[in-house]
Amino acid sequence: MKKSIMITAIGLQALIAHAQISVSGANQQAFQFNTVTAPQGVKVKAMVGMPGKTVTGRPVSATEERHTLQILGDGTRIEKTDTDKFYRDDLGRTRTERADGTVVINDPVQGSVDIKGDHIAVRRSAKTETATVQLKAQLDKEFDKLKAEALAKFAARHEEDLGYQSVNGITAQGFRTTTTIPAGQIGNDRPIVIVSERWYSADLQMNVKTTNSDPRFGETTYQLTNILQAAPDPALFQIPAGSK
Repeated sequence: MKKSIMITAIGLQALIAHAQISVSGANQQAFQFNTVTAPQGVKVKAMVGMPGKTVTGRPVSATEERHTLQILGDGTRIEKTDTDKFYRDDLGRTRTERADGTVVINDPVQGSVDIKGDHIAVRRSAKTETATVQLKAQLDKEFDKLKAEALAKFAARHEEDLGYQSVNGITAQGFRTTTTIPAGQIGNDRPIVIVSERWYSADLQMNVKTTNSDPRFGETTYQLTNILQAAPDPALFQIPAGSK
């Protein structure tokens, strides 16, 4: 346990001080590791996408869109877009259909299932999922502490409430965070300004759009589109017959 916290804590400090990379998504149930390279060449990993609370009584179907754009010093554009399909039913079960063909079903009672090609299904027990949620709570506490300490040392941070507006047909409240790394802090000859926004829907209890603009790494956008607030087909949350 202590080892896990230490690794993710170091990763968080590097993220705040050097990377400021924002990760978000409607389905916060799947594990994912992001590798970040600090300017000194030290690679660290930060755990993201840990399981969140179960949201019941708010069914939704939508397309998750992720877009990244980085423009290099010579003008070269590195641009990428990928999409997933996301479903959630009244019971809080979720289904994510990923671009690589993998399907992830999360059930707060039965546990989680990864369905891959040729009807291969891998189940994780609900007990394991519960333990993971508890671990997340502990890590979140560590993250908050380290985040405050790192920001105080490396950058100035300003937060704004942007009020409410319609985002892709859904009423959402916006929040903007502006982080400024002063000149000379990491060898920069002028201030570096990083701007992140997120638009949260209280009705859906999830972000419907997030953006992150960092002159060092480019622009990242995540959003939900084709949003339908209706109960998905129950069959979507079942393991296909004949699966191994």
